[in-house]
Amino acid sequence: MKHFIWTGGNVKDRKRSELEKLLSDPATSFWLKAALRSALTRDPLDAERDAGTLYLVLRCRAEQALTGEVTPLQTCPHVRGNVRADRNG
Repeated sequence: MKHFIWTGGNVKDRKRSELEKLLSDPATSFWLKAALRSALTRDPLDAERDAGTLYLVLRCRAEQALTGEVTPLQTCPHVRGNVRADRNG
């Protein structure tokens, strides 16, 4: 996935432009577009924290798929201690 790096110019405009490109790109999955649109309506710090937790869960699932290991996510070392109750449900 592309990392967003901006140098010079109006950072806010560049971020918006890159985000608009990502949202309008046919190669971007519908799931990712929906997740981004949803995240943009939330408190940025809450959304970032939840995105980090989502990354950990998906990373664990991917590692399990690659190794053929079937382990409940509750035992995933990446997730343990990192999941916090979300006040938004």
